[in-house]
Amino acid sequence: MRAPRPSRSFVAGLAVVAFALAACSSTGEQVSDKIAKEAQTKLELSAPPKTTCPDDAKAEKGATFDCSLVVEAATISIKIVFTDDKHFTFTPQSQVFGKSEFVIRVKADTAANNVELKTLTCPGTKFVVVPNSGTIDCKGVDTDGGKGTVRVGLDKDKSPIVKQLIPDK
Repeated sequence: MRAPRPSRSFVAGLAVVAFALAACSSTGEQVSDKIAKEAQTKLELSAPPKTTCPDDAKAEKGATFDCSLVVEAATISIKIVFTDDKHFTFTPQSQVFGKSEFVIRVKADTAANNVELKTLTCPGTKFVVVPNSGTIDCKGVDTDGGKGTVRVGLDKDKSPIVKQLIPDK
């Protein structure tokens, strides 16, 4: 049985987001500002996160480039695609989850695989960032005191799923 998707996934609300640009300042700066404001709103942050885009980015149909967004200590790559000279979509290349709910979901997934975790420690303070096409390693202790690494990735629906349990030696 797979755990349901955490409700605070950043990408869930931003997978295909379209924005219009005003006619002032640089394209890279405008795109960066829009992404930062959207992330601040979706993640309920007190201030916009650090976001950077190329200074030489061009606003023209078909133009693509990558920006970066920093959430806690994790940097997320964001793919930008201009649909015309004034509008673009962006797609984060990682999922951002609220940490406490993420831990609950991963513990449920390990329990479904007959491993009861007493504790699970994952990177991040308030959020856990998982790359769309990669994994992160968390440290776990089971109810029998066994310690190990819990490798977590994403399923096809971008929900966290345990990919591998690696006992410490």
